[in-house]
Amino acid sequence: MKSDHKKLGLLLICAAALYAAYLPAFPLGTLNDDAMYVVLAKSLWQGHYTKLSVSTLPPEMIHPPGYPLFLALFVPLFGSHGVLFQIVSILLTLGACWGVWLLAQRSTSPVARIAIPVLFALNPLLARISGSVMSEPLYIALEVTVFWTFAKCLESQDRRYLWVFSGVLTWTVMVRTSGSILLLAVWAALALTRNARRVWPWALIPGVVSGIWSLRNHQMVGETSGYLGYWGSLLPHFVANPEVLLDNVVRVSYLTFSYVVAGVELPHNAIGIAMTLVFALTISGLSVYGVCRWLSLKTMPQAWVCALALYVVLLFGMQATWTAIAFRYVIPLLPLLLLAMFEGLRWRKVAIGFFVVMGLSYAYLNVVLVGRTWAHPEQSHNPIPHITFDWMKKNLPAGSTVLYPSLDSLYLHTGFKGMGGIYATDRDHFLLRLRNENIQYALYQASRTLTIQGAKGPYNQGQVFAANQDWITSWPEAFTLIYMNEAERTALYQVRP
Repeated sequence: MKSDHKKLGLLLICAAALYAAYLPAFPLGTLNDDAMYVVLAKSLWQGHYTKLSVSTLPPEMIHPPGYPLFLALFVPLFGSHGVLFQIVSILLTLGACWGVWLLAQRSTSPVARIAIPVLFALNPLLARISGSVMSEPLYIALEVTVFWTFAKCLESQDRRYLWVFSGVLTWTVMVRTSGSILLLAVWAALALTRNARRVWPWALIPGVVSGIWSLRNHQMVGETSGYLGYWGSLLPHFVANPEVLLDNVVRVSYLTFSYVVAGVELPHNAIGIAMTLVFALTISGLSVYGVCRWLSLKTMPQAWVCALALYVVLLFGMQATWTAIAFRYVIPLLPLLLLAMFEGLRWRKVAIGFFVVMGLSYAYLNVVLVGRTWAHPEQSHNPIPHITFDWMKKNLPAGSTVLYPSLDSLYLHTGFKGMGGIYATDRDHFLLRLRNENIQYALYQASRTLTIQGAKGPYNQGQVFAANQDWITSWPEAFTLIYMNEAERTALYQVRP
């Protein structure tokens, strides 16, 4: 046991050093959603859950309050000091590493007991987002804890595990909308298996809490979830354009199997697609075999295995039918695929070979990504225009309203409210909406036009922001240039009355 503790401690130290190397990748505010979470946490301290950065203060209904509630614990201590929040995210990721270690120790393979936690902890993409102030580090830590406590609930009569399982599952559902996928997987697994009746009442509690959140949204804005409505509107688009769905499946397969699990960067061309197919068939095939071994050897509870398999399939399917495609959305699949894949590697020498090859691939990709982060930090994220923000704080009247895509970042650094983007059919419609919303200024930043890869659904955020900026910069009769910073590639315009 002492040697195991030493191995775990050494692994966590190595992981912490790697995560620290990625700290400059995503300073607070560079992803906008990270600033949004902190702003939402600040709103909780004011006694409500609203978008403080939007001038009309609408209620937040898209993002559940689980992660902002966690951040709210640190807001009075950290204020807007991003590095401190980033350190908390690193600690959460290290906690997830510990949880994966505990799950891996249940394997009958000595190779898997070492390979799984090492590959998870030193995975380049997990390391890359470990210091981001995003919901992924907390979500992954909770997800791993759910599966660990779920196994304990099915194997032990200790009621304390039921309490912990129910509480953690509830929190997971309230951190990300995809947590509902995990809840559905658990429910389906309990329904498909026997001898799990004692877990049912505790598994229903997260559903009740999620239902309260949905009722609150419906009462305020008439919808249970902004994501659910948008996702529903996408399905007809995919049905009418099957080639777009196929492209999405290929992209999500690349991110899941090639980039995240295998640690290999590939181009989106014929060669990259062919290699992705090889990785996908190999990893998914081994994972399916691993699931079959769990069920046949009964080394893991049947309900636990069913929940894991269903969750992986459902989460992959959800990402394949979504417009925003990014590696961080599939990172939660990493620990589960590693567990299942190495369970499928029953031959010791083959398992060692996979461990060595994947380890070398991870090491190379870590060198590449860390090098990019430090050599060209401006390319690894959208830089925050600090000089422009400082000028605005000194020269714009208090209470000014601003149009800016990364609105939460603007609010966090300047205190100004406004709108992120305005959907309009043409520039006259755009100007009319600006005046109706009482937007007085528009901030343009060339490198901050947000784009979304993947399906072009009924509302493409990147296209809206691009159109807004084109109208602003090409219409001097409606927008007066009052400040420009070439170094930060920013231009501030005043909306003419």
